[in-house]
Amino acid sequence: MQRHPTQPGVLERMVMVLRQQEQWPAVQALLLEARNRYGLWPDGSDLLLGQSLVEQGQMEGARAYLETACLEEGASWAHHFLGKVLRSCGELEAAIEQQQLASEALPGFLWAPYEAAELLWQLGRPVEALLEAKEAERRSGPADHALIEALLEQLQPAQALLAVERCLEQGDQAGAERALRQGLRAHPQEAQLLARAGELLRESEPDLGDGRLDGIERELDALESLLDALEQQG
Repeated sequence: MQRHPTQPGVLERMVMVLRQQEQWPAVQALLLEARNRYGLWPDGSDLLLGQSLVEQGQMEGARAYLETACLEEGASWAHHFLGKVLRSCGELEAAIEQQQLASEALPGFLWAPYEAAELLWQLGRPVEALLEAKEAERRSGPADHALIEALLEQLQPAQALLAVERCLEQGDQAGAERALRQGLRAHPQEAQLLARAGELLRESEPDLGDGRLDGIERELDALESLLDALEQQG
């Protein structure tokens, strides 16, 4: 590189070696020197510089390069790293979108759906998070990934919610009630399961919950009766 800095392919090979060795400060320095001194900026340089900055924790500096890289052909990896940047900036919805784009373009890459799952969980969307986490698990194959297993453990209540929703989609009210009962047994304090039980009750009794005291009392009595009945059925 020092002898023939402008020789075609030399810069690319040098960057590849440094990248394989995960020498990210050296990748950054080399790319910037090549651009500023020799006017070299081969295809993929925005992605490489953006990634090197992300790996060094320099998220704000990486953003502009990765946004540019996302406009280029074959931007799958750029979406993943931009998702990381957006997450660090608190732009969670945009980060999910970027990780899902990366996941679609990189069907064998497990960390894009994993990060999407974490973000969805953080935003209080457990069923969507569970689907992404299961996709990450599927892509991991037989390998044991502690991070994925830990996330799936956190999302166990969402498994019950997913079962309820699938039963309702199929018109299986009894199946939905069974899934809800099982979920409440396993996770009796889970707020979203309790909320879903209340929603199902209001759907079956639309006159309840109208703000009147007697309506609220009837709703509470009906909910207690429903839980008692489910317990007796078990």
